[in-house]
Amino acid sequence: MTRFSQQDIENLIDGLIKIFKLDKYALCDDVEIIESLEHGTMMFWRKCWQDLGLAKILRHNLKMEKHTKPVHIAVENYVEMMVITRCTRPSSKLRTSNWVDTTSYKVMKGYGESELCRDVNYFYRSMDRLIEMKDAVELAIFERLRNLFSVNVTLTFYDMTSTFFSTKNCPLGENG
Repeated sequence: MTRFSQQDIENLIDGLIKIFKLDKYALCDDVEIIESLEHGTMMFWRKCWQDLGLAKILRHNLKMEKHTKPVHIAVENYVEMMVITRCTRPSSKLRTSNWVDTTSYKVMKGYGESELCRDVNYFYRSMDRLIEMKDAVELAIFERLRNLFSVNVTLTFYDMTSTFFSTKNCPLGENG
């Protein structure tokens, strides 16, 4: 990842202001930017999430769970944040909980009202709830996508391989 110096960024901004004649929008010296939250990419993935009906699928399956565990956390919100983080910058649950502070989730209704959205334990608890309804959620997502793309599918394969090894000392590892 390339790092730009503060001066490089200031020169780029100054150049864009001059090229596009945006002097009237330029900041004066006494203005201090307190905070800038990520919004654009997050909103794009949120729109995809909503259009695919994933929150609705999760809410429906939470209601259909056989046991009577009360829902004290908005599981669909935590799962949404984890999925969107995976799309924008794949990382651990701990980094995801820290990422929330850098996005507009921090101030969104249903997400940022409390410090809970930054507590990694709630991300883990949401994963626990999600694993309990994994098969039903996978089937619902499959049905949603199959109908969305009008695909006649009888068998689906997917590869979840994320690691490999290669060695000359073991015949099993020769091909990686």
